[in-house]
This record gives sequence, C-alpha cells and structure tokens, in this order.
Amino acid sequence: MRDADPLSPFGVIERAVSRESNAVNDVETAIRLVTIDAAYALGQGDTTCSIEVGKQAAQVVVDRNLLEVPVERVDQTKVLLAVLG
Repeated sequence: MRDADPLSPFGVIERAVSRESNAVNDVETAIRLVTIDAAYALGQGDTTCSIEVGKQAAQVVVDRNLLEVPVERVDQTKVLLAVLG
C-alpha cells in the first residue's frame, strides 16, 4: 500500500524530530502534529480529533512501534491496514 500523499506522514514525523533547527522534542509530539493538531488546524475539530459518537474515525496499523524504533527509521514505516469510518 502506498501513501496517497507524496509526502509520507512518516517522513514528516522523522524530519520534524531530526532536523537541526526548530525540531520537536520527540516522536510522540510529531505524531500529534500530523494527526490531531493538523485536523484542528483544518477546522475539523467538530467532526474528527476525538473518539466520540457521530465523529469520523481513522485507525492505521503499521509494521513497527514508532515510539520504539530509532528516529532515523521512522520513514521506513509501512501501513499494514487502514480503517476509515
């Protein structure tokens, strides 16, 4: 399965943590920036961003724990399953 966006979110996460200037503190923060925070920035807080009745959800199963692999390998993450609803 390939990403719909040519800028892989996993590459974005890796670069956010490893860049020399303005890097975020950790992978967990970078994940939040490309998921929940991005949805709020796009004005989608009323329809996504939390698990509540009536809101849309997306779950992704990946081949590694992003919080445990070395940062330089985050961009190699593969999506095994994506569920939208």
